[in-house]
Amino acid sequence: MDYRRRHGLSPQDAIVYASVVSDLASGTGRGCFLNRNTKDFDDPDIAQELWALGCKLLPRFDQGLDYMRAQGANGIAQAHPNENDPGFDYAGE
Repeated sequence: MDYRRRHGLSPQDAIVYASVVSDLASGTGRGCFLNRNTKDFDDPDIAQELWALGCKLLPRFDQGLDYMRAQGANGIAQAHPNENDPGFDYAGE
């Protein structure tokens, strides 16, 4: 599928999006696509397409963490119990 034309994405963004869609289509289960590039990915058609594949589009990492915790993702809360962990951007900034 030509995501570049279909969604007006740059070649780089189309590759990222195609990778996400391919992974979801392989049956890996539910997921979320965390991407701060709202200029290109904050598109209702993209969000709907991802939702149909069991994936939620989220523009902030803290929202992704909250979403995964709410979904009962094993290991998320235990792996990073310290919100001051320098390896993660909890503020989504």
